[in-house]
Amino acid sequence: MIAAWEDSDESNSENDGSNNEVVNLCLIAFGDAEEVMVGRYNLRSAKLNGTGKETTANTAAVEAATTGVTNTVEVNVGEMMAQLLQVVQNNNQGHQGDPFAMRNKDFGSLGGQKFSGNRKPTAVNAWVQKCEMVFGRMQLTEVQKQELATYQLQGAALFWWNSWKEGLDLTTLTWADFKTRFDLKFIPAAIWSQLSDEFLKLTQEGRTMIEYVTKFNELSRYAPYLVDTQEKKNEKFIKGLNHYLSKSRIPFDVEPFDRVLDLALKYEENEKQFKKWKARVGETSRGSHYRGQQFQRPQQ
Repeated sequence: MIAAWEDSDESNSENDGSNNEVVNLCLIAFGDAEEVMVGRYNLRSAKLNGTGKETTANTAAVEAATTGVTNTVEVNVGEMMAQLLQVVQNNNQGHQGDPFAMRNKDFGSLGGQKFSGNRKPTAVNAWVQKCEMVFGRMQLTEVQKQELATYQLQGAALFWWNSWKEGLDLTTLTWADFKTRFDLKFIPAAIWSQLSDEFLKLTQEGRTMIEYVTKFNELSRYAPYLVDTQEKKNEKFIKGLNHYLSKSRIPFDVEPFDRVLDLALKYEENEKQFKKWKARVGETSRGSHYRGQQFQRPQQ
């Protein structure tokens, strides 16, 4: 119960005063109970040790006094605990009734992070990518994504946001709109141009397929005009593949990007197996028992 109260208190700071009052009253009540128990213990010890000079009248008076206090303490403790339980229930209901608070809590539990204004492209891109990853596991509108993302801003980033949002209709501002402004602010124009050129020239070269697609996704946001349609994104990706993964082997006009990537991964793996097979076969004049064998390409 105490842990639950502490959690609700952190998310509902407006109830701090009432919470503290209830807790203080409970502590007072428990303190009174402790005094009563100590008094009874001392009285009992005096009787047992024969050191007390109690009389029947004194004993009766003490018992009556402590009984009265005890009854009062029992009533107070009961009332205090009832009030404490009511505060916890009210706070929990208030938290559950705030959809944004619940979304923000989910965002954090899924690994969402704060951003304080680091201008290094890697840091900026890492935060955006982390947001995208978390958003992918939550059912959010584009406006709700923007609301959650801007709530994570701190320091210089928060100062910029508070200045820039003036006059905007935040009920229609989308995550894409925010990212455009965000990138322009925290990635210098010269760096942006450099990264855009890097994406324009990007090829698989000596990278594995996983390394290539990771770099592709990282740099594509700096040249959105090259990937703003499914067909353009697929074509750019396929043109950068190693020569043996030609465009003629992988359709890109109507296939989703994930499908294109899946085919590329299969072709890459198949090519590795094919090279191993050729190494085993060796020259066609050797190992006649290999003749007639064929290596199967993966099916699209």
